[in-house]
Amino acid sequence: MKNSILILILLMVTVVTGYSQIGSKKVYTLQECIDIAATKNPDVVLSEAQVRTSGADITQAFGAYLPQVDFNLGYQRILNPEGQRSVNVGGVIIQTPGTNPNSYFMSASAGMSIFDGFSREANYSRAQSQLISNQLNLDQTLVNVKFNVISQYIEIIRNSQLVKTRIENFNQGKKELERIQAQYEAGFIPINVVYSQEAELGNREMEIIEAENRLNLSKTALLTTMGLSPDQEADFIETDISSNIEASDVENFRRKTGTIQLAMKNAIQNRSDYKSGTTSLEAAKNQITVATAGYMPNITAQGGWRWNHSEFSSFSDYGRAFAGLNLSLPVFDNFRTNLQIQNAKLQVNQAEIQLQRLDLQIKQAVQNAILKLEAAEKQLEVSDRALKASSKNFEAISERFRQGAANITDFTLANSQLITSRINRITAVYNYISAQKEVEFATGILK
Repeated sequence: MKNSILILILLMVTVVTGYSQIGSKKVYTLQECIDIAATKNPDVVLSEAQVRTSGADITQAFGAYLPQVDFNLGYQRILNPEGQRSVNVGGVIIQTPGTNPNSYFMSASAGMSIFDGFSREANYSRAQSQLISNQLNLDQTLVNVKFNVISQYIEIIRNSQLVKTRIENFNQGKKELERIQAQYEAGFIPINVVYSQEAELGNREMEIIEAENRLNLSKTALLTTMGLSPDQEADFIETDISSNIEASDVENFRRKTGTIQLAMKNAIQNRSDYKSGTTSLEAAKNQITVATAGYMPNITAQGGWRWNHSEFSSFSDYGRAFAGLNLSLPVFDNFRTNLQIQNAKLQVNQAEIQLQRLDLQIKQAVQNAILKLEAAEKQLEVSDRALKASSKNFEAISERFRQGAANITDFTLANSQLITSRINRITAVYNYISAQKEVEFATGILK
């Protein structure tokens, strides 16, 4: 009885474990993929850390306007107090009364910069510009990640559709092979027709394996972009990407995009990475002012209180308060300030060149995206016509083949043309969707 109960428990554990493994396969929507990537993608995490660092930088820059306050407290004791009882004066030892070996001291001071050659103002402006630049860079990073997620999601749906098409073609080939084998056994066709169909079926099975491999690779790429482990089991909802493209949709999108020149102009105005480059340039210019302040006088105000006594008391009698101004004028600093100015100017030149390079890269991205869109539009039209023609041709050849008026070569060729047309149609549809998203990304309207 005990053994039966134990076996029953083991079976229940096995069943529960099996169900948990089946249920562990996560199914993601497109929005879920975007949301997860926005928090776990390494590029996003790094950009967020840069923004936090910029926040600390601007706080430090503001701190230059505030006084610096110090407090010190200390204690000393003479270890050989007997050495204080005599003094050697010209070779004559004079005995003195002993003193307290303990010594206490305390001080508090505050200093504040009055004028530093406008270095504080320039440094604060630099920190503000750098913070804005890093925030804009984070915005662009999020857009980049979103675009990559959408593109890889589309690639998964495309590959999934291709797998289904290949499997459907394989299943159809199996039915044709069964029919051909029946005809051969009835003596209507020779054995080479059977061999030809078996070879064709093997080729179709190879195409399924290749299509499934591409699908798995595309899933791995998306999971990695999302910041997740690429070895987890995951599926993605296909209905989140609509494959229904009407002629009016194509025309409306082209109208919204406008000319290449207008699209380039909008991209420069919209894209956060270009705005980030502009603010980085402003930050670099402020650094020149910070470096130039090395030639200017520095005025600081100081004040505080000091106390020193052998007993920890009598603060009012032995304490001393003080206040004053300090003027520091650089005369010669071994050309350090000149080097700092030249380095700051170099940073400005680098920022200007980087901004020019970014301007060209954005315009090139817009140009390439619109060219891809134009090619995708043509592919849509051509693939639609080719699919209709190949479908009608396959229907005609199939009927003739069943009646014995067409040979296996004609039938195989017609089927190959039909499958190629269906695959080209799927590719054309998702290429167009991808091209649309690339145009939106390049022109800065993908948010």
